[in-house]
Amino acid sequence: MKDLNPLVLLFILVVSGCATPPEIKQLSLKQMEYFDSAIEAVSAQSEALIIATEIIVKQAKLGIENKERESKASMQNMAVNIIPTLTGEEKEETALKMISEVEETVKVSDKSRSTLDKDLNTVRNKSNELAQYLRKMKEVHLAIDAYVQSEKSGEKVVSDMLKHPSVNDLITKVNNIAPKINQGSQDLKSLISDMEEGWL
Repeated sequence: MKDLNPLVLLFILVVSGCATPPEIKQLSLKQMEYFDSAIEAVSAQSEALIIATEIIVKQAKLGIENKERESKASMQNMAVNIIPTLTGEEKEETALKMISEVEETVKVSDKSRSTLDKDLNTVRNKSNELAQYLRKMKEVHLAIDAYVQSEKSGEKVVSDMLKHPSVNDLITKVNNIAPKINQGSQDLKSLISDMEEGWL
């Protein structure tokens, strides 16, 4: 027994069903409270980020509408004051140029509005993914906590409460979520940087 690695010894003691020290139980409860607080904080921050993004999108769309109005007013001014002074061929060329410019303005405006809507949806989706990840981490903690009590309780929590057929299934789900969260975090940073450069 002397030659056993301390971690191996600890594992054997846990698996063999030794009683969990009260301090560990308190620590486990505290960690549960931390998860609840973190989930609440992330939800509040996500909501604030979404509201801020909605405001920015609304302002950006108003800016697009103002540019469209200015462009149309400029075209109307041209149509009323300049075209009548032109000759037949010049009138036709100018009118075609005006139509082309109006079409281009509408196309650019539509694309900008579509990009804004897409960015807003990205912020919503990425914020939701982060909250889901924290909830999954809380599930992992519940499973670990139950296994610390006993293997039987751990299996019961994993299958009955968390609805996973096995611990391996839970690990797989967490492993699948982690890269998405990392990517989502990078996407949000990039999007916020783009917002600062393009929208504001």
